Amino acid sequence: MSKRWFTSDWHLGMKTLLNKNVMHEDTRPFADVIAMNKFIITTVNSQASEDDLIVHVGDLACFDTDVKIKPASMLAQINATVINIHGNHDTTNKVKSLCDSMRTVLGSKYTAVSVSHYPTYDKRAKD
Repeated sequence: MSKRWFTSDWHLGMKTLLNKNVMHEDTRPFADVIAMNKFIITTVNSQASEDDLIVHVGDLACFDTDVKIKPASMLAQINATVINIHGNHDTTNKVKSLCDSMRTVLGSKYTAVSVSHYPTYDKRAKD
């Protein structure tokens, strides 16, 4: 039986996430984007199989201009089928997004699930 996985914000190729001067305490702990990309792909492939579907809810890849990696080459390394829902960093990253939001049913025991990169409620937002 295939599984459906939901994830977001891989930011493959985004060198800025490694810069402590920009990201401060949110810096990702990798020496370079190659190591970060490899870790994400390896981790995903250790969980998801060829028959699975990954619904990636935005910001799949965010390439800095000096990073010469193509998103398609990284996605080809993922075992499962990946559907990307459009996120705020997906406007210029050359990754095709299926849609801005998606509604799906996980199975007969579950109600419909809606996914979007943008929160419908954020406790940090001011009233």
